[in-house]
Amino acid sequence: MDNASNHSIDVNITAAPPTGPKATLSVTPGPGSLDLTWLEPGMILQTNAVSVTSPADWFAYPGSSSVTNVILPVDPDSANVFFRLLYP
Repeated sequence: MDNASNHSIDVNITAAPPTGPKATLSVTPGPGSLDLTWLEPGMILQTNAVSVTSPADWFAYPGSSSVTNVILPVDPDSANVFFRLLYP
């Protein structure tokens, strides 16, 4: 995807078998940002800038359990940032 700032954004989605409600994470690029949206209230958006296989490096995005979308600034200096939804 290319956003309005002409930065390349690669989106890879990896899923494990669900244990709660269906988790659909929508990603929409904006001018210098990403809009992440999900349908189920109460889900927790987690982020990790190390590796998807590094369990200790996942942490909850602040305030995500009380909303169903966040708009994140795109940092062109951050090579890898991963996101996933967690059902508590």
